[in-house]
Amino acid sequence: MTARNWLWLCFRIALLAVGLLQGPRFVAQFGSAGFLKPSWVFPIKMIGIISSAIVVLIGIQASKVTEKKWPRPSWFENPFGLDRPVSIFEVGAYYFLAAGISSALVGFNSTPKTWAWELLVSIGVGLWLGTHACLIAYRNRFETLARAN
Repeated sequence: MTARNWLWLCFRIALLAVGLLQGPRFVAQFGSAGFLKPSWVFPIKMIGIISSAIVVLIGIQASKVTEKKWPRPSWFENPFGLDRPVSIFEVGAYYFLAAGISSALVGFNSTPKTWAWELLVSIGVGLWLGTHACLIAYRNRFETLARAN
């Protein structure tokens, strides 16, 4: 493990902190306009659309004939490399989940209650499920995991 690997871990933790800080601002920006009532259909649709879009997008890239394997997403590696198409979506998932959790805490404590956090959490869950579906669906395109004895 090199110092550069630890820098990427620090980058991801800093991105989570930014997401946590931006959640309340997101709620303040949207206020209660259009988000006064919970909608359970909207998050399910959003999660489905985002997850399937990622699977299709990565599937197009996976269909290209090449011998090179993609590295699995890791908190200790650069998520922005062109050789790792799933990693950027995983980073985005954790960012949106952090922002969604912090906006949910603010939304539940506000009067009137706002459900704007549903948007951020839906995007985060959709990205996370999509990336993990890609790891399963296209497992032959990823490097094999090293087994600990």
